[in-house]
Order: sequence, then C-alpha cells, then structure tokens
Amino acid sequence: IVEVASPSTENYDSSDKLTMYKSIPTLEEYVTVAQRMPYIMASYKKEKHLWQDTVAEDLNDSIYLQSLDISIPLNKIYRGVNFED
Repeated sequence: IVEVASPSTENYDSSDKLTMYKSIPTLEEYVTVAQRMPYIMASYKKEKHLWQDTVAEDLNDSIYLQSLDISIPLNKIYRGVNFED
C-alpha cells in the first residue's frame, strides 16, 4: 500500500492508520509519501509482528522497497514538485 499523506493526514497515516494496516495478514509493505517535504517511510514486514522502517528524506536519496526489490530515487518521485520554504 502506498499513501500520499497530505499535511492534514500525515500524523494519522503514520500512526493509527499504519497500526491498522499492520494488522492485515497479507500486507508486506506500507509506504507513506509526504507532500510538504521530501520524506518517504517504507514499513516492511519481516516476521508476523516484526516490522522494519526505512526512511528517505533528501531528494538525493533513494527509498528501497523490499517487497518489490527496487530502489526509487526521491528526485524521480518528487519530480516537478516545488517545496515551500
């Protein structure tokens, strides 16, 4: 599941909603993409109740999605996005 979190939902998406999604037995990975700044968190299920979080927060970084075995550069994900100062 990939969520693009708006400024008004990003706290909920990365806390309560993430907890609910982690209870889905078949879910392997949950990715949250922030709108207001370059920030992506990928939560990957390693075991039944063990999750590993990976964070990328610089446009020069890449985020690795373990369930797909790929790395995606943030500058491609956020291409064309202008962040406010």
